[in-house]
Amino acid sequence: MKRVIANEHAEDTGGRITGVSFSTSVSTTLLSSIKSKGTIVRHRNRCVFTGRPRGVYSYFKASRSTVLELFNNGFLPGLRKS
Repeated sequence: MKRVIANEHAEDTGGRITGVSFSTSVSTTLLSSIKSKGTIVRHRNRCVFTGRPRGVYSYFKASRSTVLELFNNGFLPGLRKS
């Protein structure tokens, strides 16, 4: 995407790239293309069973209390109590 913006800017200025205006135009174009609440940084792992946001094991996609409950009921084969 940066390459496309740089080529467009180079065509607008007659083939020469100026330092300050180039970086400013690239940064404003990139920032305007990003959605305000659509970034991946805002993603929060939640338990698929309870919706709990903390203490979630990413392998099971479940919170620690749910994993313990599933383990005790025998629904997670292969786990050992440590």
